Amino acid sequence: MSPGAIVKNVKRKFPQLQELPKAKLRLVEEALIYASELTVRDDLLSDREHAELMEKIGGKRSNTPGDSLRAYRLRQDLNQSDLARKSGIPQANISAMENGKRPIGLNIAKKLADILNCDYRKLV
Repeated sequence: MSPGAIVKNVKRKFPQLQELPKAKLRLVEEALIYASELTVRDDLLSDREHAELMEKIGGKRSNTPGDSLRAYRLRQDLNQSDLARKSGIPQANISAMENGKRPIGLNIAKKLADILNCDYRKLV
């Protein structure tokens, strides 16, 4: 399916998108086109894209493993409970990792990275 066809289908399925201001609607369209053109390997963010995501979500230039975990979780539109259910890691532990109160070990980072479609090295 072409990127244009995907945008049309999404607009048809979600007519409330037309209520968005034009600038926001254009951003949604660009995101859909970008997502439609991703390959499996493209889903991993470059260092620049990672830094931009961290700045947008965290509002700061922080780059702690917990901040990265939170950013990638939100990028996947998951709450902590969803991530806990998918990973088998207790929600309290995910919260502690995001808040820097619990380290993210290598095995846990790899498990979370698989779920979050990111490079595990961003989480350690």
